Amino acid sequence: MPSYKNALLLDDDPIALMVCERMIRISHFAETCINFQNTAEALKFFAETPADSPSYPDILLIDLHMPFMDGFEFLQKINELGARNGHFPDVYVLSSTVYADDENRLNRFPFVKKIILKPLTPEHFDSDAASTHHQDIYAPL
Repeated sequence: MPSYKNALLLDDDPIALMVCERMIRISHFAETCINFQNTAEALKFFAETPADSPSYPDILLIDLHMPFMDGFEFLQKINELGARNGHFPDVYVLSSTVYADDENRLNRFPFVKKIILKPLTPEHFDSDAASTHHQDIYAPL
């Protein structure tokens, strides 16, 4: 049984999106995935989809380092939208590099559950992944 119903994937790299979706499907981590390469489109979808909608994402997997609007700016917007509608999805941050400053900035968002270092593998989405708490963020610094 999947850990999540709807996953929203955001990465500016189409190959990374494809790999992430495949890992989610292989591991049965989420029932459905919607992919975005553009932060503006992802925010629009998130803002326009009511929290009680069957297609509302209950987990977001976002790349940290993207052009135009990076993952931190995106998280701030999600924080504002979640405060308005009273619902915060779980967020997994995807990155090939994570620095101590990045981790400190991510700690400001309690809905960020985990940092996953690329490249992704099915083990990143095992059954324990959904129960990982914010204090358990892992990444070599």
